[in-house]
Amino acid sequence: SSGINAEYGICRMKYFSALVALTLVGFASTCDDCYGEYVIPTMRRLFGFDEERYDVREIVRKLDNETYVFTEDYNPFFEKMVIPELCEMTTDKINIYNSYLLDRKCLEEMENVGPQCRKFKCQLAHYVKEHGPRIIYTLFDQESEATIDTFTKWADFFGKELSAAFKELEMCTCGKKFLKAASRCAPFYYSNALFDVMSGYASDIGTSALLLRNWDLEAAGKAAVQLIDHLCEQTSSGMCINSLTKVAGRVGLCIENSYVKDVHGFYDFVEKDDEEGMIGVMKKCDTAWYAGSTVDGSYSSNYVEYFNNLALYTNAWYCDEYCQEQRGIFYPCCMKDMVRDKKMWDNVHKVVESHYRLLDVIYRIVDTGNLHSSYIPPEHNPYDDEYEKMVRRQGKAIRKAFLRWIDGASTCKGGEVECIDF
Repeated sequence: SSGINAEYGICRMKYFSALVALTLVGFASTCDDCYGEYVIPTMRRLFGFDEERYDVREIVRKLDNETYVFTEDYNPFFEKMVIPELCEMTTDKINIYNSYLLDRKCLEEMENVGPQCRKFKCQLAHYVKEHGPRIIYTLFDQESEATIDTFTKWADFFGKELSAAFKELEMCTCGKKFLKAASRCAPFYYSNALFDVMSGYASDIGTSALLLRNWDLEAAGKAAVQLIDHLCEQTSSGMCINSLTKVAGRVGLCIENSYVKDVHGFYDFVEKDDEEGMIGVMKKCDTAWYAGSTVDGSYSSNYVEYFNNLALYTNAWYCDEYCQEQRGIFYPCCMKDMVRDKKMWDNVHKVVESHYRLLDVIYRIVDTGNLHSSYIPPEHNPYDDEYEKMVRRQGKAIRKAFLRWIDGASTCKGGEVECIDF
């Protein structure tokens, strides 16, 4: 079967080589001397900080090499509203005139997390104000390209900062209690902040209340707590967070070796139509060419198709016929534990189903601009059995496709990839 797969890969590469040529020529024509200037723009787009919508320097400023602050538009918000409210406000004082982020219900829940963790929300506010500007600037400002010039360095910095925040804020204990409190009060959340976000429009505020009351936020809270447990799992790298960011950095290195540096001269083999040379590069196992050459991306019209298409890439990545035995370095055991946690995904499944039950009414609101007064949530409507069956089918299909994507290591025909503790 290996020979058949190899012949299939060669046949596919005849078509793929034209695409590779166009891609690399296009990259070269727009980026003649810009090696090292691709990391920050890519990560900005990935995290929604694209330059057309956001200028990082309108949010944070660098005063010197050690001092970063929020700009004048954001700093007063933290000093005069966020920190006083999260650090000093109590349930016997709160009212609609002296609060912004919290309402009484949420404040009550957050005060019931126990004396050790009651300070969590205050510490979180101070941590964001003190460390947020430096982290945002380093991760997303173009000036950082001078020091963070590879995806590996970006992932390493991100992992260290995230694990440091987890430790200082005690996310593995108090953070979980905070998330539980937030999920309990969220269905009833109504604050001045929500009113501002909705610009005071009654229809939007009513819609928000409808969604918050009908999404399964209890299940969402449980899933978030279970995720925190996995991220806090101790590994050889420190915590699972560090192991996962190492994986991200290693994948980034393979992408750089392929599409940025072309370290093994794959493009030269493509130009010469040298199939043996192309396979020789793939056998080195430090590029992304195999997945790129054996997967046909296609249009996705829904979530199931979208995740199934992504799963083709993770399957090709982990089940690479030349490199499967070496793919364990991209599969930490804590990641395996996380993607195989049935209880956590059961809770995520409940959230997805609760969202699908609302799709019909969401579309109706978008179309008409208002919510019909006779609306009955589908799960309470005895005449809507078919809709409920559709919801359950979609929930199962999305879950299956999503897990096939994120756990590509388990989908190899020759047996799953062995995880490694790192």
